Amino acid sequence: MFEVGITVIREPKHAPCGLAAVFEDLPGNLSGLVPFTDGRS
Repeated sequence: MFEVGITVIREPKHAPCGLAAVFEDLPGNLSGLVPFTDGRS
């Protein structure tokens, strides 16, 4: 991801919903990454 210009805005951390992180893409949009922790894939 980092080779194509993705910037980490908020490092991954443990939150009530699981492990969460925030990234910024090339146009400047912010995206959250929160994987499921209840067994879903």
